Amino acid sequence: MKKIFLLFLLSPFITSAQKQGKPLIDSLIKELYNNVSDTNKINLLNKISFAYGYSDYNEGIRYGNLALQLAQKKQWNKGIGFAYFNVAFNNITKSSLDTALIYLQLSSRVNSVVQDKNLEAKLNYGYGTIYMSTSQFSKALQSFQNSINISTKLDDKSLESICLVMIGLVWNKLSNPLKAIEYLHKALEIAEHSNDYYLMGIAYDNLATVYYYFDNKQSIENYQKAFKYFKLIDHKLSMAMALGNIGLVQTNLLNYDSALNYNLAALKIYEKEGMPLGAAFGGIGYVYDKMDNYVKALEYYKKALSEDQKALSKGGVIDDLIGLGDIYNRMHDSDMVKIGELPSSRNKAALDYASKGLALAHESGTAENLS
Repeated sequence: MKKIFLLFLLSPFITSAQKQGKPLIDSLIKELYNNVSDTNKINLLNKISFAYGYSDYNEGIRYGNLALQLAQKKQWNKGIGFAYFNVAFNNITKSSLDTALIYLQLSSRVNSVVQDKNLEAKLNYGYGTIYMSTSQFSKALQSFQNSINISTKLDDKSLESICLVMIGLVWNKLSNPLKAIEYLHKALEIAEHSNDYYLMGIAYDNLATVYYYFDNKQSIENYQKAFKYFKLIDHKLSMAMALGNIGLVQTNLLNYDSALNYNLAALKIYEKEGMPLGAAFGGIGYVYDKMDNYVKALEYYKKALSEDQKALSKGGVIDDLIGLGDIYNRMHDSDMVKIGELPSSRNKAALDYASKGLALAHESGTAENLS
């Protein structure tokens, strides 16, 4: 089945009263070109790298490497440690977990000398995310709790809240939705107390993710609340992802016209903001797949694959390849003729796409996450 899009972007220096997304990045880049010291330039490059997050992890990696080069030139270990972390963080969002782990370990090595508590808290978050993505749930819970312990002492409510969200997601993966909801409400309480609309949106979005598996009504209501808060701060990427997730629930409810409308609304945001379109194309493909319109489903999954390959999104590519294999497996002879392919080639196409998807999933350590 099509994946829901989880929102758990760490944002320790972004609050609802500050710029978000592209406005934040534009502001930081503008500041970068002012006459600033090398130390401030390294800090800005690191902030830009981190701020790109899900919107453009390739740019995030590029700015992280620029920060790393300058910090190494100035022999400033703290700047080096944060640069390593930011490259790791962007590789996590890119689903390049092996590369992310290498950079986290490099950052940890530097921080063993620097002993910066803020970086230590982030590193625990980073390790926890990788452990969760590779089904090492006990280690994930411990890492997130370590991050919470440090962030509480630092009074970093944003990081504390986001790690509570992550613990909730781990419990959901462990098939304990009640425990998941408990932690997500703790995260929501902190976000509400801080009046942080972004984190409120994150908490509601992930509550919707938990409810998705057993209560469609609650799932849609929470996604709609998440969208409301993301819209208040004009966080375009999160708005688009929330719309796509609502479309997914509507698809499962067989409300196909509504599902297409939500996915098309998400696509419109992605296009306007110049973001990768793979998620939206994949969502539309999934709707057509459930409508048994395999020709249109194939068309949009192939568009999604092309977009995700250009964006170097391993997670997206895996999802698209598996989806394409499944669609080919269920296509009728008449469908094959419509797309100009021989019916006898159907099984080979299905096997080729699915095999590539599974191989890439094993390579990236995410095979256990496939349904």
